[in-house]
Amino acid sequence: MTLGRWLLAFGFGCLVVVVLTHIAEEFNLFPVMGWGLPESPGHCIDLISAVLGTVLLIAALLWGFIGDGPDESQPPLSAALVCRSNTKLFRRPRRQRSGGRFRNSVTLLSRSMVAG
Repeated sequence: MTLGRWLLAFGFGCLVVVVLTHIAEEFNLFPVMGWGLPESPGHCIDLISAVLGTVLLIAALLWGFIGDGPDESQPPLSAALVCRSNTKLFRRPRRQRSGGRFRNSVTLLSRSMVAG
């Protein structure tokens, strides 16, 4: 895993902790933590997790734009477009010439009438 993915994972983990602290506060789980009271351990966990999660997610976003560079496991976009354009899904159907498939039979019939 790259550094950007680690930052993203820890950032989401911190935000999960924020959600869990709010659930614990609502259902009054672990009352020793003093949920909702200023300067209580529960408030500190909630605040630190929210700030750290936000900072880590922003860092992961920035790292994805400037840090890793192109992903070597994926082909470049131009190569992917060339490969996909050669598939049957992206081919345009061939246009038939004027007269369609009966053109040759009409021509043969008219020639046989003139010759006969």
